[in-house]
Amino acid sequence: MTKAAVLGAPINHSLSPTIHESAYRFLGWDWIYERHLVESGGLAKFITSHQGEFRGLSLTMPLKEEALGLLDSLTEMAKRTNSANTIVFDELGSHGFN
Repeated sequence: MTKAAVLGAPINHSLSPTIHESAYRFLGWDWIYERHLVESGGLAKFITSHQGEFRGLSLTMPLKEEALGLLDSLTEMAKRTNSANTIVFDELGSHGFN
């Protein structure tokens, strides 16, 4: 099963799991989408402690800027905006998008 998640603080209000899991069911994908409370300063620890567990992460405040120094690559838009709201993990590493 493939996993993705939304991270941030606060996070309980996020509708992302409901929206994403509805799309996954519609598409017939065997994916799950979680939400995790990650406070400012906690992104590196979360990524390290969940190494290989997630295919992608959506970031809310306060993590968008924190992600920049943790990733293997950034899109030009992520560089220009000095923030990443999406991380994708693949065989080449971690990639930040905005």
